[in-house]
Amino acid sequence: MAHLFPFLPFNVDETPLSWATRLSALHTGGRLVPFLNDLGISYLSIIAGATDAVTRLCDATGQDPAPVLRNAVQKIGKRSYSLRGQVLSAEMLVTPDTRFCPACLVADSRSGLPVNAARYGRVSWRVKTIRTCPIHDMPLIARRLGQWDDKLSELAVIVPESNDALQGLAELAAKRSPSPLQNYVLQRIDGAKTHPWLDSLSLELATTMTEKLGAILTFGTDAKPRELSEADWDAAGVAGWAFSSRDERGVCEALALMQKRAAITRTNGIRKADIFGMTYPWLANRRTFKDLEPVRTVFRAHYLATMTGLPDDLVFGQPIEEPKFSTPNKIATLEGVDPRTLRNVLVGKGLVPAASEEGACLDIPVPYVDALAVAVEMKRSVSANRGMTLLNASRPIWQILIDKGYLSGIGVGGKHSTVRCKAVDQVCIDQLLQLVEDLTDQVDVAPPKYRDLAKCAEICRVLLDTIIPAFLDGRLKTAKRLKSAKGMKAILLDTGEVTALFDETTKSK
Repeated sequence: MAHLFPFLPFNVDETPLSWATRLSALHTGGRLVPFLNDLGISYLSIIAGATDAVTRLCDATGQDPAPVLRNAVQKIGKRSYSLRGQVLSAEMLVTPDTRFCPACLVADSRSGLPVNAARYGRVSWRVKTIRTCPIHDMPLIARRLGQWDDKLSELAVIVPESNDALQGLAELAAKRSPSPLQNYVLQRIDGAKTHPWLDSLSLELATTMTEKLGAILTFGTDAKPRELSEADWDAAGVAGWAFSSRDERGVCEALALMQKRAAITRTNGIRKADIFGMTYPWLANRRTFKDLEPVRTVFRAHYLATMTGLPDDLVFGQPIEEPKFSTPNKIATLEGVDPRTLRNVLVGKGLVPAASEEGACLDIPVPYVDALAVAVEMKRSVSANRGMTLLNASRPIWQILIDKGYLSGIGVGGKHSTVRCKAVDQVCIDQLLQLVEDLTDQVDVAPPKYRDLAKCAEICRVLLDTIIPAFLDGRLKTAKRLKSAKGMKAILLDTGEVTALFDETTKSK
């Protein structure tokens, strides 16, 4: 088969589209589309990196197709492409702009070929994360003419400057080293595996997460993606890489730093987007077609371990089943109790630092399960006076039941308490009344030598705070319950049994 002559070798770091453009310049002196038409190849198929189109072009020139196909950015689906096994979305590719390094193009022109056949586009220039020339340490220039054929990336049309003019652009360019994120992307495209967790993510997910983390840490939570320049994104990649390169632990450190900054600048009512900036809407959008779940999982786990919430709150697109932390305000709203009373009770139970009791802020983190139990308990609570009525107990007996732990006190230790216990859990009262029934036989009248609790303590010369635990613990076996009374005043104890029990206890000591 006859081949085009002279032979124009494919550069190892060149795009198939660039090579096709150089072939057209060398063999026809014209533009790409007519040249491809003459060969019966669609320019759209070359843009899409189609294997059959690239192979036909190689057959026409005598070029080995393997290196050309290796550099082809091949379309594999709607807005989805593949480069050397790495899946990239259209958003990760530089299009319709053409990126170039002026110093590289000047160097190309020294090959001895005609300028339009010498200058070529590098495959790395097509990847959006690659913003710096690693050879000349300068930012790549992006250019478009605003015409339909910008997507052809014909350097002869888009960059028509002379070598002197390009050299002038190179000399004016700021010096900048490639970011470590860019180095990682290039290494990964070449097949290297250097960071296990990042390598387990798609290349796009790894780079997008890194850049967004860095953008927030560098430019703040109010930074908008479309408002950042290419230089800003390069700086973001540098900042984000310091964290994402250390895998999940580093990412969580970045999130913790965002939380710390948000707490310093905003003390109350912090929205998730005020803390996590552009990463929150990115990961919270459940309609996003890309698989963001590996990163969502890390962000969500960190959030649940460090932030407050309520069941069914959406966190990065998924509802919380049971938060680790919440706030008195949130739990009070959920359970319909007064938030300040709840906070004071939490202080009394040691779940909230005492110093916060008088503070205006009700957004201090508290353990969700424990605080929820307190709020539910509060809803079941009855006041001390009401509790004494339900138990038919005198204040001394009531206080003994609290002190000995037979009743669960609510509000113990609060600075505003007028008594040692302001309320008790209704469940505890019901359980205590049931215990009294279980420990006694009901009688119509008091048997001989049987007396109520107070009288029994007086006759037997034994303190009530000793007798009551003995009864409730089941050590007084013959206790009765007067049918005409209720609660603690219905209890009848055998004075002889009480005396004998505590005489025996004294002897044993």
